[in-house]
Amino acid sequence: MLTAIANEFLDSERHLREAVQAVGAAAVGARLRRHREAMQLSIRRLAELALVSKSSIVAVEQGKSSRPATIAKLCSAMNLHVERIVGEAPTDQSALSPFHLHTDDRWFVLDDLTGRELDAPTAQSIQTQDNLMVMLRNVPPDAKFIAGTVTVAKPTERRQHPGQEIAFVLEGEVEISVGQEVKTLSKGESAFIPAETPHHYAPAHGAPQPATLFLVRVH
Repeated sequence: MLTAIANEFLDSERHLREAVQAVGAAAVGARLRRHREAMQLSIRRLAELALVSKSSIVAVEQGKSSRPATIAKLCSAMNLHVERIVGEAPTDQSALSPFHLHTDDRWFVLDDLTGRELDAPTAQSIQTQDNLMVMLRNVPPDAKFIAGTVTVAKPTERRQHPGQEIAFVLEGEVEISVGQEVKTLSKGESAFIPAETPHHYAPAHGAPQPATLFLVRVH
């Protein structure tokens, strides 16, 4: 068991290191800085949330150092999947399509912020056992919000993050906690989560299938 966990960690770190090398440390640093500033986080506050030194953040943002572990901690503190930071983006924003089609779907495990992209067969085979998300590819990297769909098959980790979040139920029923309040929502209903407010999602009790949410987080 421990060997499997260690191998998974090393694989994630290797994947992140290769992705950073492909995109470039300067680009990764610039993207992290844009997200931090959009979330109105000071370097001091992000250092506290990520449990890293302020000098490490400065070095990463300046493109001088991009240790995979540091980048993963910064993404986790801002609740950003690393794909938002290391994913390839068109240098010409006009080349970004205004549409996201099913052929553009890229699946990731919701609670694994450093995980690799899943192929469609794998995603389909585990979508009733794990929480999966699809990040919309027609949203520019410098947009003031992040959007995507999430399939909730099991309780998520209780989390809080900079930026407000809106969850809209597309299919099924889901239990959502916001602070100390808990509600079961059905198709067409929604929840608003203020910034820095602890929250979580879980399938509604007795629900026959996972719920599908549309999530938008505003910086």
